[in-house]
Amino acid sequence: MICRKTIDEPVLIKGVNVFNDRGNFALVCPNLNHEGVFYSDLSLIDPRKGLEIVPASLDAAFQNIRKFGARVLSLRGEKTTIDMVEHFGALLYGLGVDDATVYLSDGVCPRRDWGVSEHVKILRPHVVEKPGTSRRYVTLKPGLSLDDRTFEMSYNYGGGVQRNAGLVVEYSGDDRCYIDCEFDLPHAALQPRKSTFAVDEGSFREIASARGIIGPCNWIERAGIWALLNTPLLDPFISHGITDKNALILGSEVDTKYVNKSFPNGVYNSAEAIEHKAQDIVGTLALSGVRFKGITFRYFGGDHGAEVGMFAETFKRSGGIYRPCD
Repeated sequence: MICRKTIDEPVLIKGVNVFNDRGNFALVCPNLNHEGVFYSDLSLIDPRKGLEIVPASLDAAFQNIRKFGARVLSLRGEKTTIDMVEHFGALLYGLGVDDATVYLSDGVCPRRDWGVSEHVKILRPHVVEKPGTSRRYVTLKPGLSLDDRTFEMSYNYGGGVQRNAGLVVEYSGDDRCYIDCEFDLPHAALQPRKSTFAVDEGSFREIASARGIIGPCNWIERAGIWALLNTPLLDPFISHGITDKNALILGSEVDTKYVNKSFPNGVYNSAEAIEHKAQDIVGTLALSGVRFKGITFRYFGGDHGAEVGMFAETFKRSGGIYRPCD
């Protein structure tokens, strides 16, 4: 039996709200008596009912369209919306945290430079087991056909263009869970376009530093966000606005390099862009509330809405394609 994990004490993680470039924070607290991850917005305290607690679940998840047309993974409560949970959820899931409550200063998960790597350094020393508990694992039901394990969804790529996303759930051949993801964004700088990652606590640290993708250039120019580039730092670790340290900035679709002034090819390796996409998918898996064994998720294209829709369907189609396992 593998115990569930939480953290040993409240941990404060400071960062930036990506939508207004103001400092914000997340207070990550232990869940000793409850199972699951929950979020709450400290700025929305009801005098009579107190704080609304929103579960991190596929049922509550949706794609929100925010400033400059940014598409983010959000959670919808009765009166509260929690934004940018894709990377914070990936952080908790990737570190093995099963049970926690995250109190946000303004309803938006904080951003720091270099993906969530700084978050990992802050939170990892506090992860502890919960004695007497048992982590829930699932694997594929036996005898499923390829049709049973194949999911598709169309999504709005932008400018009225409809594109297709796909998910195929396969047997991995061992007890681990893998993500095999592939870009559908037609841009020459996004190489490699496909890669495979293990979803476990050790492997997540390898992709935690991957920066998000901004662009292509025509999108940036329309949104007018070039003015935000390379603005002053709030502190030595947190950039204010969009900078080389927190974004991979794409030029035109034929450019073979990022247009970042520093680290133009990715600071850690050339797979940084696809690693960031893997972060998104880990954040979506986290909303399932379970861990996966013996499964490879082969994912192509799509935005957050498509990811949530297809992964949710894997639990619903004909009663779901998974069965509990040890």
